[in-house]
Amino acid sequence: MAENNVAYHAGISTIQGTNRKNCNSFSIGIEIINSPSQGPTEAQYNSLVALVKDIKSRYTINHIVRHSDIAPGRKTDPWKFDWEGFNRRLKEE
Repeated sequence: MAENNVAYHAGISTIQGTNRKNCNSFSIGIEIINSPSQGPTEAQYNSLVALVKDIKSRYTINHIVRHSDIAPGRKTDPWKFDWEGFNRRLKEE
């Protein structure tokens, strides 16, 4: 699917701290397959970091958020996700 296509990945959603709603219409959704009992693999983190860096090279990105950030109470994923480690790796060259 092309990045400019709209997908219903976020559902009813809001970027917290803003009045931006319906994240489907202005965001790129990336899905990670894991479970509440097992977090992402090292290979998934490596691929995710590479993908996000690639996307950031082509777009101005103001927010990188989780489903649980944009739809709290309705969405709980990503599960067992090392958010601090992910953000640290994004800053590495």
